[in-house]
Amino acid sequence: MNLLLGADPEFFVKKDNVNVSAHELVPGTKSEPYRISGGHVQVDGTAIEFNIDPAKSSFEFSYNIEGVLSQIRDMVPKEYSFDYKPSVRYSKSLMDSLPDKAKELGCEPDYSAYSIEPQRNARPNTRNLMRTGAGHIHIGWTEKMDPFDLSHYWDCRHVTLQINNVVSPLSKLWDSDENRPSMYGNGPTLRPKPYGVEYRTPSNAWLNYPKLWGWFYDLAESVLENMQKGKYLQHNLRNYISYYGSISSNKLLEAYENKRKEFGFPALPENWESEKIKIV
Repeated sequence: MNLLLGADPEFFVKKDNVNVSAHELVPGTKSEPYRISGGHVQVDGTAIEFNIDPAKSSFEFSYNIEGVLSQIRDMVPKEYSFDYKPSVRYSKSLMDSLPDKAKELGCEPDYSAYSIEPQRNARPNTRNLMRTGAGHIHIGWTEKMDPFDLSHYWDCRHVTLQINNVVSPLSKLWDSDENRPSMYGNGPTLRPKPYGVEYRTPSNAWLNYPKLWGWFYDLAESVLENMQKGKYLQHNLRNYISYYGSISSNKLLEAYENKRKEFGFPALPENWESEKIKIV
């Protein structure tokens, strides 16, 4: 199996410690992303979006993210700081002052992995003053497939479901935002691609912790290897926890450790939460 992993996260900017629109700060658009070394950059509404060249290893995945972000930092005037929050809320006066293009939300439709056949998710309301930052993961294992061929779509669904069974519950360790799911990322969502699938549930919060970057690659690799062997994690990690009331971080980590040993998942990097992103 030759896994390629990419990502196209979004982030916001601040000026004088207040969130402002980034729509005039970088080149590139959805239809014509601006090429830089190791990836592309573009405006996405009020946010900056970047993507990386597909990576063949966890090291390359992390290297590409850091390299692209460093170039964007050099592009953007220093009075603007980078804000890797999953959601921000703008003032009404700011939103009213923006051009229509900067107010747009989303582009192509995405789909619920729970549906056997492609079922489009509804687009959010553009009049909302909140904007969200995604941390989509692109998982490639094939090429030149018809995205909506039912056999390929089945593979895309189950890759998404398998990864989401791990990432969705564990993400509570690094993503405390409760606002984004009202617009995006509520449930396992995907876009089928000719090369594989775009897993669209995660927010951008994982960008804050560089030690997690390579872990995403290793997890995707492990999931695909298990699927090739016909080995599937049947439930979300939460379903393997006996609990009453809220689920603690320790309970989540214990459940992951148990399934990690059974499925060969990568260990969460030691002290991952202690190393924060330095490109701000």
